[in-house]
Amino acid sequence: MNETEFDVLHDFIKDDIYKKGTSYREAISTKERLAVALRFLATGNSFRSLAFNYRMGFTTVREIVKDVCEAIWNKLGPIYMPEPTTAMWK
Repeated sequence: MNETEFDVLHDFIKDDIYKKGTSYREAISTKERLAVALRFLATGNSFRSLAFNYRMGFTTVREIVKDVCEAIWNKLGPIYMPEPTTAMWK
C-alpha cells in the first residue's frame, strides 16, 4: 500500500478510530492505529510481536486491531460487498 492509498483509507475511517487523550497520557494517533492494524493484516505477526515493535502493550495492540478492522468493515463493507438483492441474482 502506498502513501496515497494509506491516506485515503485513513481519511475514510479516522473518525471511527479516534480516541481522546487524557491528562495522564497522549492517545495513540489514528495514523499509528491504522498502521498497526495494517501491519497485522499484511504480515500475520502476533500481537506480542507487534506490541514489541510498536512499543505498546499486548492488549492495546489487540484492541487497536479489533477497532480498526471493525471500522474498515463498517465503512467499506456496504460499498464493496453490498447485500445481494433479487435484481443482482437475475
